[in-house]
Amino acid sequence: MSDTIEVIGLARATALFDSARVGRQFGTGLYRAGQEVAGAMARSAKAHHDTGRLEQQIHAQPFGEGFATEVHVGISTGLAPEGRPLAFGWKSTSGKQPPTQAIAEWLSRHPGAASGLTNRAGKALVFRTAAGFVRRRGTVAEVTGESALRSRAFLIARAIGRRGYSFGRHDWFHIGIDEARPKLAAIVRSYLTGQAER
Repeated sequence: MSDTIEVIGLARATALFDSARVGRQFGTGLYRAGQEVAGAMARSAKAHHDTGRLEQQIHAQPFGEGFATEVHVGISTGLAPEGRPLAFGWKSTSGKQPPTQAIAEWLSRHPGAASGLTNRAGKALVFRTAAGFVRRRGTVAEVTGESALRSRAFLIARAIGRRGYSFGRHDWFHIGIDEARPKLAAIVRSYLTGQAER
């Protein structure tokens, strides 16, 4: 997942300056702009991803130096595999379903989505404590409640496997880019002109 910024007229402009010095400033500014994008993505992800794992894996990584600097903004997909489907949706041509267990865990943390599920004693499966929303525990009641939760999670996973889903551009990745985009040119300019805050 990436977004590209092209600086038009850069070669002509650099001929007028100390290219090594200005190149370093450009590289630093571009990296700082990438960090701004990563920060905006993390803020966006936090509102839609409740475990904290996704936003912790969003980062900006510079490659090259000077005017050849590239900055890649993205996630460590091995540590946050849910990042890509949360940004680009899920569509399987073979009807493959997302993992039921992951959906069950999400339902257990979102009482609104799990409303109506009760344990064998008739008590709400998910309830609020001072520490947040937790699943109600018990012996037979727990098994019954967990079974209801997994059943609902399976139905959701099956529907996604059949129809897929998409957030359009209303997701952590695109929202972060759109939020940061107006600031990018100003950040790079401030480094090129020596006006950046250190």
